Amino acid sequence: MATLSLRGISHSYSDRPSVRELTLDVAEGEFFVLLGPSGSGKTTVLRLVAGLESVREGAVMIGERDVSRLPPNERNVGMVFQSYALFPHMTVGGNIAFGMAVRRRPREEIAERVKEVAAILEIAPLLDRLPRELSGGERQRVALGRALVRDPDVLLLDEPLSNLDAQLRIQTRTEILRLQTRLHITSVYVTHDQTEALGMGHRVGVLRDGRLEQVGTPQEVYERPATLFVARFVGTPPMNVVNARSENGGIWAAGLRLAPAAGGRGEVLLGVRPEHVHVRGSRWSAHVPDEDVVPATVELVESAGDQVFLTLQTPLGTLVARVEPSLRPSPGSALDVWFDPGRLHVFDPETKAAIG
Repeated sequence: MATLSLRGISHSYSDRPSVRELTLDVAEGEFFVLLGPSGSGKTTVLRLVAGLESVREGAVMIGERDVSRLPPNERNVGMVFQSYALFPHMTVGGNIAFGMAVRRRPREEIAERVKEVAAILEIAPLLDRLPRELSGGERQRVALGRALVRDPDVLLLDEPLSNLDAQLRIQTRTEILRLQTRLHITSVYVTHDQTEALGMGHRVGVLRDGRLEQVGTPQEVYERPATLFVARFVGTPPMNVVNARSENGGIWAAGLRLAPAAGGRGEVLLGVRPEHVHVRGSRWSAHVPDEDVVPATVELVESAGDQVFLTLQTPLGTLVARVEPSLRPSPGSALDVWFDPGRLHVFDPETKAAIG
């Protein structure tokens, strides 16, 4: 295992930048998640680390080595692809051993290493089967085994759960985390699924248009988003955002004072997550002064098991509130909501960067 450092790396496809001067440090043994929408450059970053794409500018460092100009086979990087990429005519054992066989490792060494990896992944009984005889989860384990058999310094995982059903995704996610904790491999995991990112990563990097918008722990990224994009992309449902103005010691919208302001005057964007839009009558809003409430009309009621989401029409625009299951107002009902001032987010309307 080793550290991974990206030093201002850039890459373009047909003169269209896909990664732009990206700098990132991944600690030894860290499970780092790159999160972003399709087309944000996540997979390209992995391919640049693996050597499957050429770095136009900057450097890729694995430990103390600059591997930017080395071919993939000299980087000691393991990569798990979204499509599994298993050879259909080879057995499970043959697929896992393929990389070592290409590097002409001794047969005894290959056999011993395949046996070790198969035991770790609990697929030893499958070694003589063909990929078509395996379930999706079993194929994913084989793909992991092929990446691990070389004892890589860095493990790269490109949306490895996207082909699995919901229940198997959760199960396999847990298995990957247990495996990483056990082997302590420096890992970079790519996903567009924020649940995976927040649930798996030691740290998360949010990527947009080839640039990192924010890097931090899952809690930091969720609770203190650095930009409006991060605030809206991370969180389900997305953060509510309303146009507001900072003046007279407060933040105002639609004639209502929603929060105190430290100073300055001008237009701002005010963000509040659905769980912080409190509804009078719920256990989350015991005693609220009348002047702090916002009148609302219930438009939609959506149940999600242990929580309920209300779509509300207010003078501020449409808001979504998350409430406890016991509170189920009928569509058309009038109610009052309020915002917890300590949970509001303020953004610059031009730069979209967080203020304060």
